[in-house]
This record gives sequence, structure tokens and C-alpha cells, in this order.
Amino acid sequence: MKDIKIKKYKPSFTGVVITLDCYEEDLVINGVIVAPAGTLRPYQKVIAVGDTVRNTKPGDLVRVNFENYAQRKYRDNSIKEDIEKLEDTIVYNIPKILIDDTIYGDFQDRDIKGVIEEYDEHRFKLGVC
Repeated sequence: MKDIKIKKYKPSFTGVVITLDCYEEDLVINGVIVAPAGTLRPYQKVIAVGDTVRNTKPGDLVRVNFENYAQRKYRDNSIKEDIEKLEDTIVYNIPKILIDDTIYGDFQDRDIKGVIEEYDEHRFKLGVC
């Protein structure tokens, strides 16, 4: 069987396809880094929805609950040391789908915290303390 290149995709039932936009630079608010570069933004754009999804449509800007996909990761042979020093790293095992050469998140509607109905674009001061 040959590989396929998905051009358009419609999720089933409660499926929701969203962007996976990340911060390009550290997000600094009042001199504190609140989101390092590479961190997923807590809000994403909806690309496609399944037939039974309510209150969310393509084009909506939504808050996403990524916590369901969080996993703690420890260095090799250092679990005890990591637990004692609280030096673990959280990684996210997010289901993804490749559509037209772009990677999107393949979620369920229960992962959407809500739709952002009104907002102003704001550029936080970026930089180092």
C-alpha cells in the first residue's frame, strides 16, 4: 500500500482538529518567564470538527486542555534523585495528524475548555530579566 497525502480531513463524532502553535520566543510578563520558547500556546485555532461537536466550529479560537496528554519524564537511572530534587520534565504526548504538509492536533471536544469569543491582539514584552 502506498502512503497518502491528506488534503482535507473531517474528524468523526466528537473529534476536533486544531493548530499546534507554539511561542517562538520566551513570553516574559513583569520580568518573569511564564512560557519558554517552544511551549504550546494555551489557545489554538479550530481547523475541523466532527458531526456531533457543539459550540465549536472551524475558525474558532479556543482554549485547550493539554494536561490530559502530560507525562513526567525523568533522566535515565535518576528517578530517586529527580523525585528528591523535583527535577522532572513534563512532555506532552499529543495525538497529531498531518494534513497538507502541516501538523495539527487531533483532539476530542472534551479537550476544549472554551471558545474565545472576543479578544485584542497584544504583544507582551519579550526578553530576559
